Amino acid sequence: MNSKKRQGKEQLLLNEAYDLILNPKTLEKERIALLSFKNAIESGKNFESALMHLVKTVKELAVSQLDHRSKLSPAVNKFYIAIATTG
Repeated sequence: MNSKKRQGKEQLLLNEAYDLILNPKTLEKERIALLSFKNAIESGKNFESALMHLVKTVKELAVSQLDHRSKLSPAVNKFYIAIATTG
């Protein structure tokens, strides 16, 4: 993937994360994970590393939600599926 295409994809993912942060249906723990991702990118951290960390964090959150018989919010679940399967 060329640099401009990659940067465009990264910007789209960052924008989607930002939209989820602002979404009132996003759970607080999800919002914290998304804010951590956004802040890492904005402070210059490698995008792929930050994204992998977000995938890991949301996966752990989803598993812990099972213990409480709850789920990820629908929008975050959709975002997680997209980033976990396509990177």
